Amino acid sequence: MVDKVTENTPAKPYGLKISEISREGIVFYWKKLPNVSGYEIYRSYSSDGPFDLIRNAKLWNIGTHLDSSFDRSKKTVFYTLRSYCEDQKGARVYSEIVEPVEAKYVETLCIDRAETYLYDGTTRQLKALFGWGEPEDGTWSSTDESVAVVDQKGVITGVSTGSCEIRYTRAGTGDQASSRVVVNRQAEEMLHQYPVRFRLDETTGNWTNPDAMQTDSAVIMMVGDLMCGKAQMNKQQTPEHGWDFTDSFAFVREITKDSDFAVGNLETLLAPGWPYMTDETYINNYNNCNATPRYLEAVRYGGFDAVMMANNHNCDGGVRALMETIQQTDRYAFARTGVFQTPEEERFFIADINGIRVGFLAYMTKATGFNKKDRELTAEEKAVHLNIFSPKRAKADIDACRARGAEYVIVYMHWGLKNFRKPSEAQLEDAQSAADAGADYIVGANPHLTQVYDVLTSADGREVPCFYSTGNFQSIMNQVPGNRDSVMVRIRLSRDASGHVVLAENHYIPFHAYRSVLDSNWAPVALSEELNRGVPKVKRKRFYEYLVETIGPKIDVFR
Repeated sequence: MVDKVTENTPAKPYGLKISEISREGIVFYWKKLPNVSGYEIYRSYSSDGPFDLIRNAKLWNIGTHLDSSFDRSKKTVFYTLRSYCEDQKGARVYSEIVEPVEAKYVETLCIDRAETYLYDGTTRQLKALFGWGEPEDGTWSSTDESVAVVDQKGVITGVSTGSCEIRYTRAGTGDQASSRVVVNRQAEEMLHQYPVRFRLDETTGNWTNPDAMQTDSAVIMMVGDLMCGKAQMNKQQTPEHGWDFTDSFAFVREITKDSDFAVGNLETLLAPGWPYMTDETYINNYNNCNATPRYLEAVRYGGFDAVMMANNHNCDGGVRALMETIQQTDRYAFARTGVFQTPEEERFFIADINGIRVGFLAYMTKATGFNKKDRELTAEEKAVHLNIFSPKRAKADIDACRARGAEYVIVYMHWGLKNFRKPSEAQLEDAQSAADAGADYIVGANPHLTQVYDVLTSADGREVPCFYSTGNFQSIMNQVPGNRDSVMVRIRLSRDASGHVVLAENHYIPFHAYRSVLDSNWAPVALSEELNRGVPKVKRKRFYEYLVETIGPKIDVFR
């Protein structure tokens, strides 16, 4: 089913940006909001205004606007907007006005990207810019056609690994602009190599820790979204060493060291051959969530053993980028599930944790969507590489996982409406389906806010704990209050007298990701005196109270 919106308070739009300037006009873009009736769009030729209303965008036609009627004699144009909700009588309630964005007249010939990254055999579009759009004429050329070629519409095609310049020359003036093109960029060398606790046992097919004692007691820690955004990449890059994100997890590793297995939800591509967010933040007006694989060094430093990879950014760079991301998680020796390279791969993994075999599965729901970027994948590619939830698929996968020896099954779900504090009807329905399919514990991610914890009763009478959303564990997001609040789920499994694996302990640890704290950047910090390692009490009480209220009384904070 499709998520239904039940909240009517207008939210302030975000993500407003100029996306294209051409002879047709100025195109600007903003993020669609799920709980508004429409938008009012304004234009001015001064940042101070006055701003004139130029469009009333209704719900069915929102997210982008082409302004072809602006005064082309001006050298700057400013745009802003606000959202609104309507009651049954048509009366409107408005959000705050968004900070204006500026479109500028291009005084000197240039190309829309200084650098372009692509794979061999794939294409990208370049545009020459001058004035209010593209020059009327001119020619495109490549300095090395063995690396990349370009046609006279500015479409470049990668040929083989390497780099070259793509140039545009204006007719008559001889003015020239260029863009560096890199085909099949390689991953950065490893800066750090931290200890790996679990390795894949080729004989059993399970992930095992050879140094672990067979105690039949397993402490497992699980968190939500691990996201490496543009601001973080810019902040944590140095001329000497390149990217190093380890300080982001400085306050996490002291907690996960007391776990026997730690899991995070990886919500980013890690594909060197595709543009990083620092190269191109948006592609085709959608977020391009792609980071350097060195981010995995920090995740490993943080004490994590496995990553869940079913999410809505898997299609941001097509199949090649997804395959590179899988290869990088394998390079860094993480257990993983949620995306797959071949149809023969198991749709789960099993970790032998101190003698207890725990199965892990990860799905995203169809309602979450890929912003239509999955259209570049064939039906066969989607079936092989992605893991879209359905009750039938989950039942088959969990049955197969148990047949392979799993004694306890944990299911990660990527679902729900972004920036919503309450679970949607679709989440409630899918959670019950996952429980009925055989899940023993459900961990949710994607809404970018924490949501309530509940205990479901499965069709066969089992009690199934469910965190509808554990929040953004490590993220730069700040779209709405609560975007950097999260929880770490801490459970302990044990074997009872009859030999069955049971949930012996079940708690959570509240966290907040601070932008900067004690020389660490975008760092998740536990919101408790016992676990925060002396971090100053900056708004800690407010964050803590928000999390406890949201999660509800059915589960306790870990002490």
